[in-house]
Amino acid sequence: MSDGADGEAARVQRAEFYDRYHIPFDHDAAIKVRRSGLLRGSSGTGHARDTVVHLHVKEPFSAGRLSRGADSYLCEKGSTVDFQGREERHKNDDGETVIPAVTCETCLDRMERWEVNDGQ
Repeated sequence: MSDGADGEAARVQRAEFYDRYHIPFDHDAAIKVRRSGLLRGSSGTGHARDTVVHLHVKEPFSAGRLSRGADSYLCEKGSTVDFQGREERHKNDDGETVIPAVTCETCLDRMERWEVNDGQ
């Protein structure tokens, strides 16, 4: 198996994910760190088996009835991104910054309003 091909396929898939949206505010990806994921015997990353990636709202915005403050999660009003702004970025083997696709169902539902419709 070729790690390079898998890595490239994953990179393309992530790029295609974010290309589907026109999100009108500064954003990133983040997880809600779990203490259990930081304890001895864990991966030390704050991840648990059911950890999902959220859309991290980096600046205040308002779109109709939906509004969020800076450094919050799109899925949860009044939330804050904690653990030093735990962004889910990492470097791949080529040294490129990788931002994972959002996997939180609530974030994805709310992101639908910014989905790009290619003339459909």
